This record gives sequence, C-alpha cells and structure tokens, in this order.
Amino acid sequence: MATVLPEGSGIGKLHQAIKDIGFNHGADLELASVTADYPDVRIQVDNMRIELDRDDLVICERLAEHPRKLTVGDRVLVGMMNSGQLYSIIDRLT
Repeated sequence: MATVLPEGSGIGKLHQAIKDIGFNHGADLELASVTADYPDVRIQVDNMRIELDRDDLVICERLAEHPRKLTVGDRVLVGMMNSGQLYSIIDRLT
C-alpha cells in the first residue's frame, strides 16, 4: 500500500509539484569554445557540428559587464534550454 502524505505538509506539496511537472528536460550543461569575440560572440559547443551565434545565446550579465570580455579561444560552460533552441553562457572556464 502506498504511503499517503498529508496534503498541507511540505513533503506533500513537493510530492504534488513533482507529480504535476513530471520529468523535466529543461537544461543540460555542455562545454563550448568561443569562436568570435564579444559582443558578436559565436560559440562551438563540443560535439555539435554547427556554430551558435548571438541570436541563439543568452549571456549572463556578469560576463557581459566583466572587464575581460569573451574572446576567441575562451572555453565556456553553457546550459541548453528549450530542447536546444537556446543556450545560456553561464561562465568562462580557466
């Protein structure tokens, strides 16, 4: 017999939220190389055949405002969103 959780408890609410949302393919992390300098940045995601241009990317504010802008050859951590329709540059790797 399944355990019934109280509807108002924190665990019960979390259980219901997971049940309502289901499995989420929302974001995957990938590594990429910058192939064109900021602000017209382009990246090549490892194991992808095509380059992604500025229209395909969201750049975190702290990277956009950092004194050292993204340049060709930088390695970055990117998060895939919307089943690969949009990528977010999360951080530069050192």
